[in-house]
Amino acid sequence: MVDETSSWDLIELKKFKEACIKADEEYKSTNSVFHLRNKAIALLNLMKYDEVFNIASEIIKITNGKNDSDYIMAGIACWLQGKQKEAVDIWRDGLKTQYTDAAGGIEIPALMYYASVVSGDTNLEKEAISLLKKKYKSKAVANFPGSIAGYLLGKLSEPDLLNSYSSLPNLKTRILCKSYFYIAASYLKLNDKNSYYKNLEKCTANQTYLEKEYFLAIAELNKKG
Repeated sequence: MVDETSSWDLIELKKFKEACIKADEEYKSTNSVFHLRNKAIALLNLMKYDEVFNIASEIIKITNGKNDSDYIMAGIACWLQGKQKEAVDIWRDGLKTQYTDAAGGIEIPALMYYASVVSGDTNLEKEAISLLKKKYKSKAVANFPGSIAGYLLGKLSEPDLLNSYSSLPNLKTRILCKSYFYIAASYLKLNDKNSYYKNLEKCTANQTYLEKEYFLAIAELNKKG
C-alpha cells in the first residue's frame, strides 16, 4: 500500500524529523522547491537554524530569488541565530522580488520594523516606516496582510487590526497570529514588556507555521523562560 502522507501532513502531526525525510523524497521525485520550503519549516520547528538558512539560500539560487518568502525565511534563520544585522540585510535583498505577499510586499518592511524596535535602531525604523507608507498607497494593501501596515502606521486601531478580514474565516488563525505579533512589537516600543510577552503568547496560541512571525514569537518566549 502506497503511503500518501505528505511532508506537510507530517509537519501538522508534529513529526518534524520524518517530515524532513519525506520532503527530501518529494523534492527528489518532483524537483519542486515547494517541498524544500516544507523541509525548512520542519527544521524551524527543530530549531536547526543553520540548516534552514542553507535551504532558503539554496531555494533563492534555484529560483533566481523570485519570491520574497525565501528571503524572509533566510533572514529569520539568521535572526534566530543572533545575527540581527545579517537578517535585516537579507530582508532588504528581498524587497524587489517578483513575487510577494498578496498585499504587495508588506511582510518584509513589517519585519524590518520589528527588528528596529528590538535593536533600538531609529534609522532602520524610519526606513521601515517609509517602505510601509509607500506600500500602503497601493490598492493591493486591501488584501491580507495589508492591515499590518495600517496598524504600524497608526491608521488602524488594535481592535480594527484583529477584526480585519473578518469575511475570510479560513484565514482567522493566520490573521490573529500575525496581528498579535505586531501588537506585541508596538508594546515593546513603549517598553511595556508585560504586554509584549502577553501578546506574543496570543500569537503562538494561534499556531500556524505559515506565518513565520510565529517562530520569532516562540524564540522570544523561550528566552524569557
